[in-house]
Order: sequence, then C-alpha cells, then structure tokens
Amino acid sequence: MGFSILTCLANVLPDLNEDDRPLALYQGVTQVATSTSGQPPRFDLRTIETSNRDPSVYLDWFRRFVEIRSPAAAGRCLRTAIDIGLDQPEFADIIFAACTDHLYLDTGHTLDSANKDFELLDHIGWERDGDVPTPLVPAITGAQRTEETSSWTHPVDLSVLLKSTYSELDAALDRPRKTNPTWPDREQLAETILDADPERTLEYLLHTVKAGAPLMELSATVAFGAAMRLVHFNTSNEVGDWNTVHHTFTYANAVDQAIRRAPSKYLSRAIFDGAMSVYLDRSLNVPKSPLPLGEGGGAPDADILARFNTQQNVDETAHLVATALKDGRHEAVLRLLGRAILREDSGFHQYQMFEAAVRQYRNFEGSEIGNHVLIGASRFLTAFSPTIRSASQTFEIAARLNRVESLHENEA
Repeated sequence: MGFSILTCLANVLPDLNEDDRPLALYQGVTQVATSTSGQPPRFDLRTIETSNRDPSVYLDWFRRFVEIRSPAAAGRCLRTAIDIGLDQPEFADIIFAACTDHLYLDTGHTLDSANKDFELLDHIGWERDGDVPTPLVPAITGAQRTEETSSWTHPVDLSVLLKSTYSELDAALDRPRKTNPTWPDREQLAETILDADPERTLEYLLHTVKAGAPLMELSATVAFGAAMRLVHFNTSNEVGDWNTVHHTFTYANAVDQAIRRAPSKYLSRAIFDGAMSVYLDRSLNVPKSPLPLGEGGGAPDADILARFNTQQNVDETAHLVATALKDGRHEAVLRLLGRAILREDSGFHQYQMFEAAVRQYRNFEGSEIGNHVLIGASRFLTAFSPTIRSASQTFEIAARLNRVESLHENEA
C-alpha cells in the first residue's frame, strides 16, 4: 500500500496548497516505511533462457502463469519481458491483460495497483522499470477472483453475461472501427449504468463501442456513474458500506487511466466489469440521498474544514462544497479536500479516493459532472473524519524544530 499512497500523493501535488505539499510527501514516505518495516528482502528471479522477443508470446505466457497461480513462473516471465526491452504499451498490455482475465480482481485493487506501478515509473523514470512491476506479481496471482463470489453469480450470473459480451466486444474491436469523437450520449449511458438491468447496460455499452465511441469516453463515463453512487449514498447504510462504493469508483478510475495509457481489447473488458460493479452497488442508493445544489453567496474555507472536525457531517460538508462550487471555487475545493485528508491519520482508501476524484474532476472540468465528482468525494472523506491526527502533529513538531522554533512556551 505504501508505494500506491506515495504515488497517489505525487500525482496530486500540483492540486495542493504549496504549504501542504511537504506534509503530503511526509505522509507518503511514512506509509512506505510502514509497509516495508520488518519485511524480508526481495530477491529477483532469474530470467527465462530464451531468445524470443515476440511480445505476444510473453503476453500468452504471463497470462497462463497467472491463470495457474504460479508467482515464480509469472515473475520470471515478467522479468524476461523487461530484460528484452519491450516498449511501454507492450509491457502494459501484458500486465493489464492478466488483470482483466478474471472479473474485478480483489475488489479492484489488483488493476489499481498495476496502474500505480506505471504512474510511479512516470515519476521516477522508465529506466527503473526493472525495479517496480515484479513485486506486483504475487498480488495478481493470489488475487480473489470475483466470479467465484456469490454476489457476482446470484441472483444474476454476471460472469456468464460478461463472458458472452467479451466475445462480441473482441469481434467489434478486431474489425476496422471509425472513431466518433463527438459521441454525445455520455449522460444517457451513465443513467443506464446506474438504473438499468445488467443485460440492458451491457447491450448499450456494446452498442456504443460499435458506434465508434472512444474507449476513454466509455471508461470515464463508467467512472462518472460510480461517482454518482457516492453522491447518492444513503447514510442509513453501515459505515463500512462506503468502502463498497469506494472500490467501484477507484477501480473505474484505474481502468480509465490505464485505457488512456495503453488501450487494448483485453483492457476494454474492464470497462464492462466496472459497469457491473456500479450495478451491484445499487442498493446503497435506496433511497437516494438528494444531490446538494448549493446556495451561492459563499462557503468560507474554515466552515468546510470545520465539518471534518465532527463525525458524520456527510451531508453538511456536501452542501458547503456544492455552495463553493456554485461560486466557481473549484480549485479551492480541491485544495481544501487535500488539506482535510492530509491533517488526518488517513488510510489507503482516503488517499485513493482523493486522487481518483482529482483525476476524474479533471476529465470533466468545467461541467456539472465534474462538480458531482467532487461532491461525492467530499461525502466519502467526511465519513471517515476526524481521526487522532497524530501524523500531522509529528510533522508539525519536526517542522517547528527545523525552523529553530520553541516547542514550549514559558508558562511563568
């Protein structure tokens, strides 16, 4: 988790207040330290003795080794693919294909971690590609395969529906396809994903692919649908149910980011998986919490941050955020949400949520859809506040010492 959190924070540094950026890096580095403390060293496996440089061969091998849950064989295959110098899209295709051979692996964490691998390499340089992806292999080979769970097979067997859909999807993507960049049905598709039965949703998604909709438009629309589950999440549900809609949203965001990096027919399956996860979360919007419209006329920063000081101020925070957005203070809202999670002892899910919300807001910046993404994220983040805030206190002590300031006042 540590490197994923650090990568999330590195991705959103430009969206934070300048004064909050050192705290963000501190939070990320301490999470890495927590993840690695006391762990045994990792020893790289030998490469496979082969002269084959065909990317399709390594894609086939890696998928086969993952299928039989053999981390050693899969790790050697991946190390060999790195060693022969496959380019970025070819290498990404190998990993993302294995992450989508089974449905919604490990509640979406597997594909999200793979995407974070590539984003980390963007930060530290692709000449370090041999150091990063291979530790992901045990997570892929050991991940829970969701089609083995009851929720995806009863009362509707989504695994069967998706398997037949994949066949049509592959055929549609294998044919020459003229992309329609002005595809206009985003909101209608989102409504279908949110409210229709799974057969109708999959049918509509296939129709949009055949009609030439860009894959990244479809992946972003599924992420928008997942964000609306956060907006309409009813607080009468258990607090732990927030994580259910969180997993769907962060998975949909990871799929969207991966599609923008290395689109492929294998990865496009994850768009359909994400839509089915949105469908499965429908009960958590019954009844729907209303979308806060905001009043205009100002929502001071201090008032928004104050909502994070009391447990379960979910709707109050959403109302103030909607008000700030109505006043056009979008960048201020991003910075406020960033400060709110950085001063808490936030966990993996909170950092995931904030980073995914920033990414999806940027997708839809300047539209009501972007506003809805930020409102949904603000509701989720408030639901898990406040905490003891020990990490930010330790950081503040260190910062004051670094500035040669006194930690204690002379009471006399």
